[in-house]
Amino acid sequence: MQPTPTHAAPPQALTTRQSVLEDAAPAPAEWAHQLEPRSPRDAVTMAKWIYESQLYRAFDSPQAIFSVILAGRELGLTAMASLRGFHVVEGRPTIAADLLRSLVLRSGKAQYFTCTERTAERSTWTTKRVGDMDAVTLSYTMAEAQQANLVRPNSGWAKHPADMLAKSASTKLARLVYPDVAFSLYAPEELGGEAA
Repeated sequence: MQPTPTHAAPPQALTTRQSVLEDAAPAPAEWAHQLEPRSPRDAVTMAKWIYESQLYRAFDSPQAIFSVILAGRELGLTAMASLRGFHVVEGRPTIAADLLRSLVLRSGKAQYFTCTERTAERSTWTTKRVGDMDAVTLSYTMAEAQQANLVRPNSGWAKHPADMLAKSASTKLARLVYPDVAFSLYAPEELGGEAA
């Protein structure tokens, strides 16, 4: 007796709605990782292409872009996030204040990290490290910025003092309470520069 042949059922056609939903779905994580350099050679190639694009003119050479990609990789950042988050002030690499706060929050070491006062004269932030008994509060004032010679005519300090104070106060607090996350990372505003 011959076995009865079996045939696979024809594939189900996707409805138009299903197709649209699949097209709109975010790319899988593996796809995003494929965009990252997987070796120093890949990073060098990426740095050359990015430099030639002239979209990141703050970095004056492929070597500078390569260095930023490596610095960001050490902090767990993608190459493009690194280029957006790092800035050069007087030849020194700095990191955007909001990125530094993000690194602290992402680390899971902060119970909270909050701005409690923001004026043109003073900014105050409070944070509590997981496992610590007490919160730590830090204020930074316009008088301190002036004493540090940060306030110059037509600078961000003169035009947007509340923003600049908030950035400086938050990064100082991050280094004070989370040195394991924020070690030696300064915001451009603290060194007299401004994030582009």
